Amino acid sequence: MNVKQKGKNLLTTEHMRTKRSGLIRALTRFVNKLVILMGLVTLSMLTPAAYSHDFGNLSEDGRAQLRQEIRDYLLTNPEILIEAFSLLESRQAAAELEQSREAILANAELLFNNPNSWQGGNPEGDITIVEFIDYRCGYCRKAHTEIQELLATDPGIRMIVKEYPILSQESFDSAKLALAALRNGGQDAYKLAHDFLIGFNGEIDSDLYANISTLTGIDQDVLTEDIASADIENIIIANHQLAGSLGISGTPAFVIGSTLHPGYAPLDQMRQMIAEERARSE
Repeated sequence: MNVKQKGKNLLTTEHMRTKRSGLIRALTRFVNKLVILMGLVTLSMLTPAAYSHDFGNLSEDGRAQLRQEIRDYLLTNPEILIEAFSLLESRQAAAELEQSREAILANAELLFNNPNSWQGGNPEGDITIVEFIDYRCGYCRKAHTEIQELLATDPGIRMIVKEYPILSQESFDSAKLALAALRNGGQDAYKLAHDFLIGFNGEIDSDLYANISTLTGIDQDVLTEDIASADIENIIIANHQLAGSLGISGTPAFVIGSTLHPGYAPLDQMRQMIAEERARSE
């Protein structure tokens, strides 16, 4: 098995593990809702003696009476079920947000201070945004222009990019090329390669390597050799593991300060999320 195929297999395994975690969380939410309904059904089998918590001596007439009372009440007030589900979802969302913030705190060094990730904007900014991207992701491309606008208009943002290829082999190869530019040309070379690759739809081949070499000033042979290295592959695998630890399973995904925001968000919404995070940290 060659290095490329090995890396693809490892990333696929890591991504599937993350997706399974998301499915488990969704199933847990469904089961919790089901438990509420089961509880209501159980109550419908009790008699008025339940009000005194005496469940051992219930008559059949009492059971039938209470069943009818509960049924009538729910038919008259069905919004109670909606309210119960809404409350449950609110509590789950709050718990998930807290878990997410704990995960961000636990992985802060890898998120915010990893030398294998590009950093732009203001290095002393009061707010840090970490973006997980896939170069072949349509919404990542849509977000790219808006991120540039954010950085141009908000001098307080420190920006970090994590390569998180999940869509295709081209995604994986593009990420390796961007990281090779970072490792051999520094932050400026990476930015040139990144801005090119985020809009590139062609084949990842020697012609592309030549273009990136010309664009960044990095010798093509140096790029080619580094792209094939285990070091580059390990950086991407580590990014996948980090994403899994944070509950990220798609792109783009943004960590803004101490809060995870999965998925694309329009520019105005991004600005609102940044404002809310700044208010939290005051």
